[in-house]
Amino acid sequence: MGLDMYAWSVAKNDANEQFAIAEDNERSELAYWRKLNALHGWMEDFARSEGFAGEFNCVPVQLSPNVIDKLEFDLENNQLTPRGGFFFGEQSIYPEDIEATKTFIEAARAEFAAGREVYYDSWW
Repeated sequence: MGLDMYAWSVAKNDANEQFAIAEDNERSELAYWRKLNALHGWMEDFARSEGFAGEFNCVPVQLSPNVIDKLEFDLENNQLTPRGGFFFGEQSIYPEDIEATKTFIEAARAEFAAGREVYYDSWW
């Protein structure tokens, strides 16, 4: 049990929303992280800046190319801050977490170029 985090690629669909993926829209996994609470906190901050007000758990959040650019900038400039939480794990950011996030950023850009949408989701 703990913080499991995912990035999904989905086909564009008029039923997709900022905080929801249409049920009939098949997801393709782009990334998986385990207890990278600094990234989860960053995504929660983004979701709240977009108007999300509930518990940030099992909530898909649509990401845009501009959001991915900001994530890359913040990652490269050590702006991801670890967050506390019962299921969230250690307060460290390991080199392999940074590399996995960089790989996700590249994959997200490829999905945007292919005309697809990208979402972050988590479960804790």
